[in-house]
Amino acid sequence: AYHRPQIAKIDNTIWQQDLVLKSFNQTNKPQLVVAVDTIAKVQTAIDNQADIVLFGGESYNHQFITAEMYAEATRLCREANIKIAFATPRIMRDNEQTAFTNWLTKIKDIAPDMIYAHTLAQMYLIKQFTDITIWADFSFNVYNNVTLTFLNNYDIKGATVSPELNFKQIKTLNEASTLPLECIVHGNMELMVSEYCVLGSFLGNLDKGTCTKPCEKNNYWLCDRKNEKFPIVTDQYCHMHLLNAKELNMLAHVPEFTNLHIDRIRLDGRYMSKEKLAKFTKLYKEIILEGKNHLALMPENITKYEQNITRGHYFRGVE
Repeated sequence: AYHRPQIAKIDNTIWQQDLVLKSFNQTNKPQLVVAVDTIAKVQTAIDNQADIVLFGGESYNHQFITAEMYAEATRLCREANIKIAFATPRIMRDNEQTAFTNWLTKIKDIAPDMIYAHTLAQMYLIKQFTDITIWADFSFNVYNNVTLTFLNNYDIKGATVSPELNFKQIKTLNEASTLPLECIVHGNMELMVSEYCVLGSFLGNLDKGTCTKPCEKNNYWLCDRKNEKFPIVTDQYCHMHLLNAKELNMLAHVPEFTNLHIDRIRLDGRYMSKEKLAKFTKLYKEIILEGKNHLALMPENITKYEQNITRGHYFRGVE
């Protein structure tokens, strides 16, 4: 009963192009990006020599991040001669676009070094309301050079690669990339973001119309059949984030990112304490500078930094 309409012939030339070997970081070591959601952690990242602070977006402590906080984070980074980037929410509904454009208008004069965008709509609005440099965040699932070419043609200045890529795939992608690339190397990775909040539904009396916000009073996890505890955090938009029970930790493999000429590696400190954030920011920075001879990478030392961890997809990838 239905007939597929004829469409114009697709231009496949982009798929047929020879891969042009190109790297944006042939001699330098990776820059260390530290993602945080509080001013206190901004200072922690600065004190421990992060190269770029990625601030804001979604708060893992359910607190709103105000324009004044973005301005303060920028001031602190400027005084320390460190680059500041602003994060954006992973999910932005149609009815939230007005608030997003109002935020862009407010932060335009703050002038961060870049904004990390999670969606095409965000990219479009950032371009409409500011002239701030845009970096594509991991939600774009950058998995091949065609995606990077599209982003490059849209005047995006860099991209965070898909967390599902393994080292071999990252190497191939980076050699052919039209953009500088970033890899996430440390933190409790998000497994799911949901409009439905299990905490509000089961503990917050949402069925009575108003949530009592149990997320602000205690820490919670979902427990699976193997008794693994998956952290639950809620952001300022009442989205629920389910995090991996095991912390991604690529500390021992930082020299490999240097060998691949990756432009940036990211530590996600939103679920960390300030003390833990300070320890790992310092370690990652030192290993970037010193390489495989750093004392922490010695066999007798590395295990104390690798409790209950995962290597993600770096050594297995996905089919």
